[in-house]
Amino acid sequence: MLKAGGSHEFLGRFPYIINYHKLTREASLEIIRLIAQNAARNFDCELELGEKMIDMLLDSTESEYGCRLIDSELRNVVLRALKPALLEENPDRKLVIQIESADEMQWHWREITDADIEDCRIAALHYDYH
Repeated sequence: MLKAGGSHEFLGRFPYIINYHKLTREASLEIIRLIAQNAARNFDCELELGEKMIDMLLDSTESEYGCRLIDSELRNVVLRALKPALLEENPDRKLVIQIESADEMQWHWREITDADIEDCRIAALHYDYH
């Protein structure tokens, strides 16, 4: 901040100085995994990310914005696959979206399992109590 023209008096008003360091590959992969889980839950589908997509998301973590753009990048791809998939209307099946890259995706419907039903019950209980 001093190099940018800030004064010592101004800098002294901040109680902490935080240095940001580049994330490790493992940390970036964990963030991608958590964001993909969250997107799958929000869109009520399963997401399978291919190597090209994971590499693209990892590359985006190298930018000046770090991992902040991963969520929007992944959601844009999911939304492009979601629209035509939902037009097929399969109400008694679970949507699975396979994303190979930002331009290559496919989807299919699978049978709903007992584990899917239990997940819905748990989510409904959580929703009722919060």
